[in-house]
Amino acid sequence: MQVDGPVKVVWTREEDIQHDMYRPCFFDRLSAGLDAKGMPVAWNNRFAGSSIIARWLPPGFNKGLDPDTTEGAIDLVYALPNLHVEYLRVEPPGIPTAFWRSVGPSHNVFVTESFMDELAAAAKQDPVAYRRALLDKAPRAKAVLELAAEKAGWGKPLPERVGRGVSVQFVFATYLAQVAEVEVSKDGAVRVRRVVCAVDCGTVVNPDTVRAQIQSAIIFGITAALHGEITLKDGRVEQSNFHDYQMLQDERGAGNRGLHRQQHRAAGRDGRGRDLGDRPRGDQRDLCGNRQAAAKAAGRHRSVEAVGVSGTPRSHWTPSLI
Repeated sequence: MQVDGPVKVVWTREEDIQHDMYRPCFFDRLSAGLDAKGMPVAWNNRFAGSSIIARWLPPGFNKGLDPDTTEGAIDLVYALPNLHVEYLRVEPPGIPTAFWRSVGPSHNVFVTESFMDELAAAAKQDPVAYRRALLDKAPRAKAVLELAAEKAGWGKPLPERVGRGVSVQFVFATYLAQVAEVEVSKDGAVRVRRVVCAVDCGTVVNPDTVRAQIQSAIIFGITAALHGEITLKDGRVEQSNFHDYQMLQDERGAGNRGLHRQQHRAAGRDGRGRDLGDRPRGDQRDLCGNRQAAAKAAGRHRSVEAVGVSGTPRSHWTPSLI
C-alpha cells in the first residue's frame, strides 16, 4: 500500500522454525506373498495420512486419489506381478501440514525400501542382489543400483558396529540409488559415516545444480532422521534457531560453522566462501576408467559422495560420474 512496486518479504529463521507448517504423518501397513525362492508374487500397501493437495489444490484431489501422497508407492520399478495400493485421507486435528522438501515420495520411498529389506531378510538374500533380481525390466534403475553399490564397496568387510543400507527409487522421472554406511556406538548413538548416491535424471543441463540438490537433500535427510524435532511448551514452539534446532554438522567443526563449511564444500567453495577453482576434489573417473580430476585429497573428510548416471536421451544413455 505504501510502495509503488513489488516488496520482498522474508521470514526470519526464528519465524520459519516456530511458525511454519508440519510434515504430514502417515500410518502404513504392508504385506506380501513370496514364492518358493523368496521372491514377491503379491504386494499390498495400505496407508492413511494427510492430503496437502486436497487443501491447497482441490481439483487435483480426484475421487480420493492424491497424486502427490501416493507417488513412490505406485508405479514401482520392481517386477511385482500383483500390486495393490490403498490410500485413505486422514487429517490430524489442529495440526497444519504442508509439503516437506521431497513431498510424497519422502514418505513412500522410505516405507517401500524398508519393506523390501524385510522381504530380502525373509528370503535370506543380500539386499542389493534381491533388488537387482527384480529390476530386469528397469535397466536404468538397475544401473544406478549397481553403480552405487560398486562405489560404496558393497560386500567388502566393515569395522565392528558398522553396516550398510541401500535404497532405490523412481520419482520425478529420476532413477536414484543410495548406499549409507552407518556406525552405531556401544551406547546406541548413530553416526552416518558416508552416503554414496547414483542418479539418472536424464539429460543434464547444469551438473552443478544436480550435485547441489543431491548433496543438500542428503544433508537435510540425515538431519531429519537423526536430529529433527520440534517441541512445544505452553502452546509455543521451544526451538528458534540452529543453536537449539540441530543440523548435521561437519565433524571437524562445531555448531553452525561446521555446517557452513560443509555446505560451501558441496558448492565448490572453501570455508570463507572463496571459489576452490580447479583444486582437486577427490578421485573422479568415468566407468571406462578415465581420470577426470587429479589425485585424491589425502585425509579429506567426505560425508557425501555424489555419483551420477547422466546424459543423452533415455533410449541410449552412458553412466558417468558427475
